[in-house]
Amino acid sequence: MPVLPHMPASVVCSPNSAAYAARSCLAGWCLLLWLSSSSQAGERAAEKPVRASASQAAIASVPGVPGVTVDWQRGVLEASASAAADLYAASVDVARLKAERLARTRAEERLRRALTALRSDARLAARLGPSGPAALDIRSAELRFVEYGSNGSVVLRLSLPLVATPPAAKAAAAGSSAPDAGVAQDASPTPSERPDT
Repeated sequence: MPVLPHMPASVVCSPNSAAYAARSCLAGWCLLLWLSSSSQAGERAAEKPVRASASQAAIASVPGVPGVTVDWQRGVLEASASAAADLYAASVDVARLKAERLARTRAEERLRRALTALRSDARLAARLGPSGPAALDIRSAELRFVEYGSNGSVVLRLSLPLVATPPAAKAAAAGSSAPDAGVAQDASPTPSERPDT
């Protein structure tokens, strides 16, 4: 072992000295301790994915549709989407509103494509009955997660329950898209606007 300039020669030990044997023994114990702790950590790490894979067995990505997962255990189809902010908007709030609408539209489109891809899946048919994906109303998807960027960008996740929507609920949803009560339905002039004859 070479003698280092800052170490006195008496500290440097030769392979035949007692100091060398003590250091070798200490190094062996450290190595043994490190190997035993790393093997226990490896065993613990190996246990975690087994538990995680058992709980995630019901969650699967939809083939051909990026950003969409289906949880068969909970009966939920989820889609993620994002939208960048409009850099020419009047303010960050306006950019955020536009980005949120665009991200929601993209997520709804992904849900539509996922339902088309899952049309032949027996689990979906068992949940929805003979009407299939037509029984679902994409507009009823709930917002599960939203993240607003400081520049107005938006990332969101929509969740669509895989439960057939009853016809009465569809009619109510269609009726809610009617014009507001404050908007005039009739273009005829009011009595105060009619010319006097």
